[in-house]
Amino acid sequence: MIYGLTLPLAVVLGYMLTSDDQQSTVMLVGGVAFALIIPLLIRWYHPILIFSWNTVIVFSFMPGAPNLWMAMAGLGLVFAVFNRILDRQRRESTFCHVPPVTWAIIFFGLVVFTTAQMTGGIGLRSLGGSTYGSKGYFTILAAIFGYFALTSCPIPLAKARLYLALYLLPGLTALMSSLIYFSGPGFNFLFAIFPVGEANSLASGEASGSYVTRLGGLSAAGTVIFYYMLARYGIREIFAMTRPLRLLCFVAAFAAGLFGGFRSMMALMLLVFSVQFYFEGLLRTRLLPALLLAGIFSMMVLPFADRLPLAVQRTLSALPFLSVDPTVRSDAEGSTEWRLQMWQRLLPDLHKYVLLGKGYSLNPTDMYLVSIGVRSGRLSNWEGSLTAGDYHSGPLSLYIPFGSVGVLAFLIFLIASIRVLHQNWQYGDPRLKNINTFLLSIFLARVFFFVFIFGAITNDFYYFIGLIGFSVALNGGCKKAPTRPPSVPVPASA
Repeated sequence: MIYGLTLPLAVVLGYMLTSDDQQSTVMLVGGVAFALIIPLLIRWYHPILIFSWNTVIVFSFMPGAPNLWMAMAGLGLVFAVFNRILDRQRRESTFCHVPPVTWAIIFFGLVVFTTAQMTGGIGLRSLGGSTYGSKGYFTILAAIFGYFALTSCPIPLAKARLYLALYLLPGLTALMSSLIYFSGPGFNFLFAIFPVGEANSLASGEASGSYVTRLGGLSAAGTVIFYYMLARYGIREIFAMTRPLRLLCFVAAFAAGLFGGFRSMMALMLLVFSVQFYFEGLLRTRLLPALLLAGIFSMMVLPFADRLPLAVQRTLSALPFLSVDPTVRSDAEGSTEWRLQMWQRLLPDLHKYVLLGKGYSLNPTDMYLVSIGVRSGRLSNWEGSLTAGDYHSGPLSLYIPFGSVGVLAFLIFLIASIRVLHQNWQYGDPRLKNINTFLLSIFLARVFFFVFIFGAITNDFYYFIGLIGFSVALNGGCKKAPTRPPSVPVPASA
């Protein structure tokens, strides 16, 4: 039977490898490889899902170009249900159920699905559908599937640090696009699994003679290390005088985060650090005046910021009192100006989406005409972002597609998640204190960032789902205050 199956399959694979139809060949070979690793996925789907959640890997050769985490979210949920049905011993230890978060996620998912059906349906052009712009629906629904897959298995306490590394450090793959670009055309085949966006930015910058070279991959990698050290060690241990190399690595990671030229990246790192500083109870320690003195010293050095790399100057241009290159400051201010113009243009139309949102369906003709207008200079640059639904604002990215009902559902999800994260921080195992403190801090910081600085619901919802899902799996659900035994009245002495 084995020979009867493998020999014809080998013949077919050999023929397909010599065929000119590259897409069919890749699909067939990929399907065979996937069939071979199914046993490994059934056994190890949970750590693989956690590893993939922040990995910057995109299957660009597949229809729709799904991310690795999206594929593992769906497969992980299928394998979780499969294991629960077949393995009786796992039925008692699977699916860490937290009802408030679960029902909030389901409510938001229903709002997204209903909006999609009422505004053109769900379908991808790359999969034969007639709708453009529907990938946002798939991203949100995949994140919902991912939550249930993440919480399908509790993380063993002894492996908490290993799973933390699996969750955060794969974000270093954001460097790959830049490394492939600088390595030369011989490595371009790697763009089949790594996004080409950062390389395109570098190439277009060189072709146009851009004044500022923004190293987004390096910035993302520095941010990943910055977050990992906060979660692994906590601020108290990072600034311990007996560990100077740890502090040096932390400062270097923060400095690397500045090379992307993104002012929001610096703001987010400082915000996460400040919130965790508060939750670690460091406001009344000697570390606070020490950091204030370091801040004052930095202000004395920063007036020479115009000698720093231009990308770093663009990041620091958020500080109005610094002296940076005039071209850099003009570029940063122009970026802010066109966002304000776009938001001003959207204000008169907000009343249209009170009950039913706009959804993600796009008219390809409108996109084409707007792109022509932008290239010819007849339309502003923000017209393209407006037509594509990229509003550069968290609240607008939620309200316009899904209306006030979507806003309500998302608020319920945020409140329920913050409550769970807070209880896990307050009542969780002491050995998980640093990790739980970081998860609560970054969640609160990202909520503030999403509302007041920058956000996009398709990306941020997936990020929020990852944080709350990882916390629930790490703590085995939602921790509660320990119950005190009832007091026994002492009988009065005779």
